[in-house]
Amino acid sequence: MEQERLESERRRGEIDREKLQLQRQLDQERADTEAAVALRRIERTREVLGQEFDQCRLENALEALKLEAEMQRRRSEQELRMEILPLEQVPAIAQAVSGMLQGASLSFYGSELKLLASVEPLVQLLGERLRNAHARS
Repeated sequence: MEQERLESERRRGEIDREKLQLQRQLDQERADTEAAVALRRIERTREVLGQEFDQCRLENALEALKLEAEMQRRRSEQELRMEILPLEQVPAIAQAVSGMLQGASLSFYGSELKLLASVEPLVQLLGERLRNAHARS
């Protein structure tokens, strides 16, 4: 009977050791599995973040292109406005020049030449600028 009890205790000890070994093996496999899952999560997160980064970069590039196109449109409008402005001002310039000479009794002989001599560079300059503006458009 003592022998059976000793055999039983020895068998129980083996079972406990085997159980402990199996528990450790299970814990190790669980840890390995959890580590693999965590690494896969990290890898997937990295992929998602990389895709989001690429998307943001593309969106920023698109926005930059839109802004550049808008700026180019505004520059073109400004250049066109600069070309049109002298032509729009022709009536006002003509009115101003005629107002300068209004009431003057002009003669191309005698003392009236002094008045024309002082106005002539202005009229020539205006005419030149208007011809240049008209030639560009």
